[in-house]
Amino acid sequence: MHDDLPRSRDEALRKGAFLYFTGRVCKHGHVAPRYASFGGCVDCQSERNTKRDEWPAPRRRILRAQT
Repeated sequence: MHDDLPRSRDEALRKGAFLYFTGRVCKHGHVAPRYASFGGCVDCQSERNTKRDEWPAPRRRILRAQT
């Protein structure tokens, strides 16, 4: 399924790839590709984005202003 992705973060960075796949479970139990830029699990990041989008609008504006 993820045979075309690099097998390590170092390999992904060398190749300039956006994602890599180790086949290992992340600390939250996902077996998913990871981002080469920071090593985070794609599924974990997706869950974080979903939770962030559910926050009330004023909190989103405050966080957006801080970044």
